[in-house]
Order: sequence, then structure tokens, then C-alpha cells
Amino acid sequence: ALEQFDYILTDRVVTPPEHQYRCFQEAFAVLPRMYMVTSHQYSHQQVLASQLSLDEAAQHSLPHHSQQVVFANFNHLQKVGPATFGLWMATLSAVSNSLLWLLRFPSEAEAHLKAAAVRAGVDPARLLFTDKFPSDKHLTLKQAASVVLDSLEYNGHVSGLDALWVGLPLVTVPGDNMARRCGASFLVHHELTPMLARTKEDYVAVS
Repeated sequence: ALEQFDYILTDRVVTPPEHQYRCFQEAFAVLPRMYMVTSHQYSHQQVLASQLSLDEAAQHSLPHHSQQVVFANFNHLQKVGPATFGLWMATLSAVSNSLLWLLRFPSEAEAHLKAAAVRAGVDPARLLFTDKFPSDKHLTLKQAASVVLDSLEYNGHVSGLDALWVGLPLVTVPGDNMARRCGASFLVHHELTPMLARTKEDYVAVS
């Protein structure tokens, strides 16, 4: 918080009223709907009208949701903590022939996360790492996924909205601060609450 700012633009899901005095110095300016605004229908209209084919996915060495369950998270990997990764491994264990698609963001994380998968009893080959895609292609290529799994320590912000705009389900659990409640805000305000898990155990079941 900075004394120079009087208000923070927010909504009732991402910052419940009881969070104001515990977490913020600014007063809440509560918007009637979602606090985060995007305009994909204008900036990415052609992408939203297209569907990624199996052949197009193969051209980029990607799996395709029509062939297997492809869980994905497109966040910077510093947002992923042990609790979230453990839930992802539990989800892979519960869904046979599924894989988890992550970005090499940063690349150093790949070896560490594959080692963590082994410790969790999951074949590290079920973790697919790709480099970041060019900005004019990333939304189209992300359509190869089946479901986006949110990172609970720090939710996806733009990446979460990207997922919803291209038609991907987003599974999350509302946390105890603003950075951990963005996904919940997105789902509630788009009337997608069946994807909003209430507990960590529920997160695996919903996924």
C-alpha cells in the first residue's frame, strides 16, 4: 500500500469486504462486476473464431485434447509452490493417460519439477515442457489443452483470462488474499462456478 493512492479498484470476490482492513491501506472502490478487464473479442477476434486441429498441434509437437486429457498451466513457474504441484500430481495419478503441460518459464525449473514428479510417484514423461510461443500464436496453440489448472499460491491473471477466452475450463480454489482469488473472481463473474473448487481435495475431483 502507498499513501499516494486513496482507492483500489476491486470486486467483492477477489477482495471480500473483510479483507480491506487486514490487507489494504486504500479504500475499496468495488466494481459491479469483475475488477480485471480484457478485450480479446477486439484484439484477438480471429483467434477466438478458430479451432486448433490435430494436425496443427502435431506441427508444433503438441498433444491434442481430442487424443488424451491435457492438463495445463501457462504461468511463470515461480507462481507454483509445493502444495499446488502436489495437487497436480494427485490429479495426474487420478486420470490415466493424462499429462501436464507447462512452460519453460524459466527453463531451470524443468529438471526440478521432473524430479519432484518422481518423488510423487509420477512418471516425469507425463510432464510436457514447451517454450513460450510467439504472441500472435499462443492463444491458438493453447487450444490443444483440455483443462487449465490454476496455481493456488499465486493465481493466473492474464493467463487465466486467456484460457477462458479460448474456451478452456479453468479450475481454481479461492485463497486468502487478492493474488489467490483472481481465478475465483473470473469464474464467479462469468457464471462458471462448477469449476470453482471449495477445498484442495475438491480441486482434484473437479479437475
